[in-house]
Amino acid sequence: MPIQFITEENGLEYPLALLHQSAFPEHEYWKPEDFKTLMALPTHSACVYMDKENVMLGFLFYSKIIDEAEIVTFAVSPSFQGRGIGKAILEQFIKKMKMENIKSVFLEVAEDNKKAYQLYCNYNFEVQTKRVDYYGKNKNAYLMLKSLS
Repeated sequence: MPIQFITEENGLEYPLALLHQSAFPEHEYWKPEDFKTLMALPTHSACVYMDKENVMLGFLFYSKIIDEAEIVTFAVSPSFQGRGIGKAILEQFIKKMKMENIKSVFLEVAEDNKKAYQLYCNYNFEVQTKRVDYYGKNKNAYLMLKSLS
């Protein structure tokens, strides 16, 4: 299976940052040191999708505290979007969270990110509230929640 769960810092901060930058070029993307710092924390992990040549095509970066998980950031390489990679990552992530007795998963998604919003809706995430100017002036976000219990 091309999906792996990474629970500690292991040198993947550069591919994570490069993929994040390619997926979010118009936003403030994360730098390698951002990923390295967070991966050193016991609460943060990544679910990564690697191809046969061990090239990262997508990832979901998340945190867990007690029985709750947050999808902190989620990206698929733009040239591989629309091929089911995001769905595969999200499905494996949800499966793992259920196995770890996580009761709910939440995230923020940009109001104008229609593809991501639809993906989350397809997996029964529900809008809890709208966060006005969350990503900057006139850049709103939805806070979404999925119950796993």
